[in-house]
Amino acid sequence: MWLASVTLSLADASAQTSAPTGSVTGHVYDASIDQFVRNAEISVEGTSIAVASEDGGYYRLDNLPAGPSTLILKYSGRQTRTFTVNVVPGGATPFEMELGAAIGPPAGKNDDVILLEKFTVTGEREGNAKAYMEQKASMNMKNVVASDVFGEIADGNVAEFLKYMPGLTTNDSDEARDVSIRGLNSKYGGLTMDGNRLASGSGEVGSFSFDQISLTSIDSIEVNKVLTAELDGDAPAGIINVRTKSPLDQKRMHLNWAMTLSGNSYDISLDKKPGFGDQSIRRVRPAGSFSYSDNFLGRKLGISLSASRSDYVAHQEILRQYYNYGTTGLGTPYVNDMRIYDTDKRYIRDALDFGVDFQATRALRFQLRMTYASINTESHQYVSRFYASASAPEASATYMRSTDGGGQLQLGNGGSRVKEGATFAIMPSFTYKKSNLTIDGRFGYSRSYTDDADLEHGYFQYAMVNMTGVTVGASRADTDSTAWNIVVDRDISDPANFASYQNRALDTHDEQEMYTSALNLKWIIPWSVPAFIKTGVAYRATVRRKEDNSAYYSYLGPDRISGTPDDSYAGWVSSKSFTNHYGINIYDTNGTLMDIKLPSRTQLATIFREHSPDSADPWFTGDKNDEFETWFLNRVNYWEEIPAAYVMGNAKFGRLQLQAGVRWEHTGQHINLLPDPYADEEMTAMGLPITPKDEAYLQAKYKGGRRAWKEIEYDDLFASASARWIFTQNLFLRAGFAQAIHRPSVTQLQDFSQITEDALDDEDLTSININLQPERSNNYSIEIEYYFEPSGKLSASVFCNDIKDVIYKRSYVLFDENNNPKYRSKWENGERLTMRGFELEYSQAYTFLPGFLRYTGLFANYTHVFFDKDNMEKEKLSAGTVPQNASAGIWFDNRKLSVRLKSVWRDETFYQASQYPKDGPADYYYNVLRREPSIRFDLDMEYRFKFDSLSLSFFVTGRNILNESRRTYSNVKGRLYEESLLGAMWTAGIKGAF
Repeated sequence: MWLASVTLSLADASAQTSAPTGSVTGHVYDASIDQFVRNAEISVEGTSIAVASEDGGYYRLDNLPAGPSTLILKYSGRQTRTFTVNVVPGGATPFEMELGAAIGPPAGKNDDVILLEKFTVTGEREGNAKAYMEQKASMNMKNVVASDVFGEIADGNVAEFLKYMPGLTTNDSDEARDVSIRGLNSKYGGLTMDGNRLASGSGEVGSFSFDQISLTSIDSIEVNKVLTAELDGDAPAGIINVRTKSPLDQKRMHLNWAMTLSGNSYDISLDKKPGFGDQSIRRVRPAGSFSYSDNFLGRKLGISLSASRSDYVAHQEILRQYYNYGTTGLGTPYVNDMRIYDTDKRYIRDALDFGVDFQATRALRFQLRMTYASINTESHQYVSRFYASASAPEASATYMRSTDGGGQLQLGNGGSRVKEGATFAIMPSFTYKKSNLTIDGRFGYSRSYTDDADLEHGYFQYAMVNMTGVTVGASRADTDSTAWNIVVDRDISDPANFASYQNRALDTHDEQEMYTSALNLKWIIPWSVPAFIKTGVAYRATVRRKEDNSAYYSYLGPDRISGTPDDSYAGWVSSKSFTNHYGINIYDTNGTLMDIKLPSRTQLATIFREHSPDSADPWFTGDKNDEFETWFLNRVNYWEEIPAAYVMGNAKFGRLQLQAGVRWEHTGQHINLLPDPYADEEMTAMGLPITPKDEAYLQAKYKGGRRAWKEIEYDDLFASASARWIFTQNLFLRAGFAQAIHRPSVTQLQDFSQITEDALDDEDLTSININLQPERSNNYSIEIEYYFEPSGKLSASVFCNDIKDVIYKRSYVLFDENNNPKYRSKWENGERLTMRGFELEYSQAYTFLPGFLRYTGLFANYTHVFFDKDNMEKEKLSAGTVPQNASAGIWFDNRKLSVRLKSVWRDETFYQASQYPKDGPADYYYNVLRREPSIRFDLDMEYRFKFDSLSLSFFVTGRNILNESRRTYSNVKGRLYEESLLGAMWTAGIKGAF
């Protein structure tokens, strides 16, 4: 079948080579949304010539016979249009096109065509149409989604937007930040903006947290699940590309704005409430956004500007109970440690985006994108810990009981953290299109940083107080219950019964700079068989710097003596009240309820400013050696450069389209490291003192501490190929293959966890993990997809991603002369990690149904991932991988009222396991933690008004509207280890478009 198709195509090429030909160029415009659209299908009647429109709606048809030709324009959800154009031989004939009217209800109705009004706000139908046309035209295994398909995202977080897409999962904490593609950890994926990688100030080189960009200026999001030769080769799971809007893709001015109020269901009030780090703030917070775009000089110059602020308070509570399984790990478990977490977080994000497009000539366009995003996260977590350091014999999984005087309480752990960060990027680019040749180039510079400096903001990270020598008991109905009744034989509401234990001041700075550039050349081969060759070069350099000046301080009180009554926190009690929604009650031995009074990190920081260890009246003492060790060992100075080049070809033979390419990348990693340390035995032989953490000891151990640059270099070739078979205009079969790499991070290369006095052996005493290899992968995928008219898609895909030399942290146990275990760990290359699975995707707008049902639609996605579970070591490589997940949603949208109900379901997920080899079996793991299945629901509602050229909308959105908790069990189902409550996030607002 395919051979006959190829033969006919070549015969057609031979027949047309001698006839005079010409070209037709122009743009495709959608008047209903005032946008020049990509991926509209333009074909020439009676020939095999067909193209898809490109950025800005541009298209070019070559090798058309001179004279009249009939052009056919198709676009998802729109009526097919035909045009007659007179092709001039030997030249390019300009011809502009406009999409047809939207396809309406079944034929026979009076309103079988929907005339879309100007200034109509886009929704599922228009957004899905853009996505479907992009996917149909793509050779890659790719999902595309327009930024308005899923309605309002309360905080504009891109990761919240992506969690509804097939094959993607996000972390399930209070907000989504990291995205996993097809079961692989988020570190295996990449993020680009208009093809440029961005720096991240909150992680390793190559990583990126999605909370650093906003949806405000985004046109669409592409998830490339199999790489092609033109894409960076260091993303085995795939690359997510964010496309920004272009002001030259429209004819008129666009002005949009929005104002919102957001709050958590646990505390929706406009009143100021105390307790947020001893501040009184309103828990319902205002936010807003603004965007403007227009073009000038006859659509030669386009300018866009957008700004947004997101501000909301999240609340989280966690109850965690630790089970003791005995020294063998095989004993009957009993609870000996219970911790109650009470957390308030405030997220403030500011984003500013600026864009300029200039069409210098018909062939040459320049673009400039500048983006700035800042994030200020203020988090206050208070942990109340009830601990039986010595448990009574009757202790069980439902009854925690210390021996008399064998218990302790600890308040104030957890941490206050003020994280400030920002990302700035400037990305100029150009595109030159002339005849069969396209040349494009881009450059990007981005800088991102994150600062944690609690004392500068008036907090200690944590201020812990301790009560020892108490008797603690707690009981509950069963192992799945959170309703503990706790009894303590001392008054826990009296600060005088506690002594200050430990206080930490967090002070870190993490910074990245990234430089990217690329130059690409694409040549359309002048055959009637559509074919092109594309080649290019690229360069990426990343610099990372990190410092840690954190320190610990002990509070002595006014008498400057440890262990005296004035060590208590009576003078710095927090205004925050201890809260829980678990049904936990705390009693004294007479059955009287007691309340917890939390220590104030703010008031303690105020005292510290006047009475620091360096002041004339010091009430604190610090650990200078520990402070020096933290700074000395944890500095990072690293840069990485990756030059690359590629070549790829693409050809279409009738129904069969093929693409193949190869990419070369050179890796150069440069690390500024301490000298390789002496072993303690060597220091003893040289007569040097061995005093761990002492500054003189560390300087001697690391041979003076003078850092030097060390380099790691290697080259890789990555092959990629894909094929597409077109059964009909709406039925496609795709197959893809790609090789990729995941490089060791600087943390893994600079592995100080192995540098200990009882290291594994002398050869491990190096400051660089020289034997650590990169992970290399082969990714395979096959997909069949069918597109419904006027708007819908059904697809099924299978995939396999095979990664070898997986980097993981291996634990070792060393025994001292008394046979007591000491645990050490080291980053190593392990076995293969293979992720196999399948995806199912369905989405459709039911415009063919009668009555109000024509305004409804449904989407549903399901992903099943299979991975190795032969033993716990293999399963630990896949920790956090969700084996099965699904998302679904229904909507109603009649252009006035829009209602969307969406959900995300996750299967049971393995997260952690502990090994206890002292007396138990060598390979036995206990306390295996698995997260229970969960389903969360989100809701969007919007009502629109229209006044001439102004559209106005009122909307309400809810995230996790049923307050679904996150539950984790230990070893067996029903033995609750942790339950996390997040509450529901609600946002109400008004927005307008002009």
